[in-house]
Amino acid sequence: MKRRSSNNGGKQIIEVEIDELILHGFHFGEKYAIGESIRAELGRLFSNGEMQGIFKNSISIYNINAGSIKLLPGSDEVLTGKRTAGAVYSGLLNSVSANRGNLNE
Repeated sequence: MKRRSSNNGGKQIIEVEIDELILHGFHFGEKYAIGESIRAELGRLFSNGEMQGIFKNSISIYNINAGSIKLLPGSDEVLTGKRTAGAVYSGLLNSVSANRGNLNE
């Protein structure tokens, strides 16, 4: 995760790189729509959420446990992405909070 300042009203720019995200029980053809929904929702969560302004420098977190999400049968890719992004964000927030003193801040 990288943080850098911008000339965009002084807001932080947070870059998140997810090397691998494992989702079980979905059709291969759904991956791009789910991925786009995750990207959009993570962007919304980072811009409005508890992590805005928390980092002074870049940090690296090797692994987070995002747990599991529950979906009703027939849930679409957008809902799947939103729920997945929420789980990833919560897992990241928990990881940052638990390791606050050990992170590369």
